[in-house]
Amino acid sequence: YQRRVHGGWLEYFTASGEQRRANSHSSLERLLSTDCLSSVLTALYIIHRLGLENKEKLCLHFVGADHEVDQPFEELFAWLPCLNSLTLVLVGPRLPETTTFDPRLPRDLKDTRRTFTVSMVRGLYHDVDVARRVAALPAPDAMFLFNSGLIYYDSWQPTIEVLLALPAPKVVTAWAQPEAIQVRHKLRKYGACPVAALDLHSNPFASLVPQKVTDDHGTCNFNNRYIMVLHRPAAAATAAAATAAAVSPPRRSETGRGKQKKPQTQSKRRKWVMADPQPDP
Repeated sequence: YQRRVHGGWLEYFTASGEQRRANSHSSLERLLSTDCLSSVLTALYIIHRLGLENKEKLCLHFVGADHEVDQPFEELFAWLPCLNSLTLVLVGPRLPETTTFDPRLPRDLKDTRRTFTVSMVRGLYHDVDVARRVAALPAPDAMFLFNSGLIYYDSWQPTIEVLLALPAPKVVTAWAQPEAIQVRHKLRKYGACPVAALDLHSNPFASLVPQKVTDDHGTCNFNNRYIMVLHRPAAAATAAAATAAAVSPPRRSETGRGKQKKPQTQSKRRKWVMADPQPDP
C-alpha cells in the first residue's frame, strides 16, 4: 500500500492522525510542528514527484546543511514501504563535526532489516578535502539546497559549478518569492535546466511558522516557501531527446524523402508560471 501526501499539511495530518490515533493535537501544536517537519516532508514530496518512492535504497545529499542534523528524517520510512536503506549525506561549514552515525529508528522499525545512516562532512562542497570524503560515500539520488540564500554568498559559485556536473536532480528552496525568482535566474545563468513539471512553484510543505527576518518590504519569510527542481544541462538535454523520440518517433515517406519540420526559434520559448500557494490547514 503506497501512501502519498501531495496535497500539503492538511492531508498529511489527516493521514498520520488516522494511523497513529493522534487526532488530539491542537492547532497550535500542528502549526509549530510544520517547521520541524518541513524539510522532511519536502524531501518526501520530491521523492514521489521524481518517481523514487519504490526504490529499496535511497541516498540524499543536503548541501549547505545547517538545521537538517536534528530533523526527523526517520519519518520517511513510514511513508515509503519499499525503503529498506536510507543514507543522508550532510555537507556544510556550520556542521559540528565530520562523522558517520546510525540514528535510532522508531519502535515499529527496530525489528526489521531497515538501515538508516547519516554522514556529516564539515566544510564547503567544492573543497578538495570535502569532495574526496563525499566521493567515498554513496552517490545521491537527489540533492537538496534548503533555504540556501545562494544569491547572497559568493562562496556558492564554485559549489554550483560542482553540483551541476553531477547527474542527480537539484532541489532548491527559498524563503520568499523575490529571492526564489533571483535564485532561479542565477542557476539558469550557470546552465541549469528546470524540470518542466517541477519548475518554480509554491511548496505544499513549506513551514507555516514565520521567521524573524523580513525583507525591505516587510514580507514574512517561511522555511522552504518556494521550491524548484533542476537538472544539469547535459542530463536535461538527453532526457528531453529520449522523451521526444519515444513519444513521437520521426516519420519518413515511402520514398524516404519526407520533409522535416523546422526547429522552433528561441522566440517561441514556453513561459513558466508559478503555481498558486496551497491553502493553509
